[in-house]
Amino acid sequence: MLMRGFVALALSALLIRSAWPASVEVRPVGEQRGQTVYALALAGDIERGDDLRVASLLGKALVEDRFPRLMILSSGGGNAEASLGIARIAHEYGVPVLISDKCLSGCAIIALSAWRGRLFVVGSGVIGLHQAWIGDDFAHAIPSLEGTRKVARALRRYGVPGWVIERMMRTPPRRMTYLSDAELTQIGAVVRRRP
Repeated sequence: MLMRGFVALALSALLIRSAWPASVEVRPVGEQRGQTVYALALAGDIERGDDLRVASLLGKALVEDRFPRLMILSSGGGNAEASLGIARIAHEYGVPVLISDKCLSGCAIIALSAWRGRLFVVGSGVIGLHQAWIGDDFAHAIPSLEGTRKVARALRRYGVPGWVIERMMRTPPRRMTYLSDAELTQIGAVVRRRP
């Protein structure tokens, strides 16, 4: 019953996500049992310091009694350190993660930090991974073995299966490996596509 309620809430959040600017913010997304439900929405490129912004927003939301019951992600990725920080926060708080659009690279690190049964992929949501990289721009990305190992260690701590981590480690920075619906289900995600 709780799962159906969450999926219904997630789908309603999907319908209003396009109105959110590329940012990190806590927003009301609906109502459940007569109470407002809040979500932390992260859309756009993940930049250095966004993990600190997320921590600050969550602290403020906790004090104001509007702590998010889910995290909605839509991002092509970005800074690996900030992504790892946000993933750690999401994992420690046990916040369910909703993917209704693209969630690539650093965004996928955050999504995969969700505990089994707390990752929801709906609509046209996709999760894609590749190696960490260094450089000033993506067009000239150089694989970072150290960065990729750091991400792999974090994903292992979150219980991500070795085969997912191996695929990430084998995929060069300028390519992407996508998890299929069957693979997402295999790692414990709840997948709901539009009919």
